[in-house]
Amino acid sequence: MAKQLAPYPEKLARCMVNYQYLEEGLRFCLYRCQTFIQLRISSSLTYEVPLKTIDEAALPRLIELFKPFSRNESLIQKLRLVNNYRDSLAHEGNLIQTGEQTPENEKALEAFLLAAEESAAMLKEESIYIDEQLKSEYQRLKQEKALPETDIIPPL
Repeated sequence: MAKQLAPYPEKLARCMVNYQYLEEGLRFCLYRCQTFIQLRISSSLTYEVPLKTIDEAALPRLIELFKPFSRNESLIQKLRLVNNYRDSLAHEGNLIQTGEQTPENEKALEAFLLAAEESAAMLKEESIYIDEQLKSEYQRLKQEKALPETDIIPPL
């Protein structure tokens, strides 16, 4: 028996949840990358982490802020693809919810959902790698008794 597809509003909600997850996942990665930089250079240079920039950025800006820290070009491309569809999808979803429009392209929504879920899985892998690198650097500096005296930025 074929798998029953979820109704359009449920699919739309799942897409939007994935979008939010991607934003928060990118923030997590950026916090970790910035902390890594702070740990590495704090003994030589003053470095102020751009927390406000990260906290206030939406997905397009977060992708661009994260790109220099990632060698995973397929992740960056997939994140950009998801971002390109997000605004039109949200607008269409609003029109559908208000009854001004009926779902026209459910296959496009399915493709977006798949891309968003793939991006989320890829970002999770990337965040695990970044977190491991940061923890390793932190332990190295701790063993050498060379941790900076400044607070480490959240969320560690």
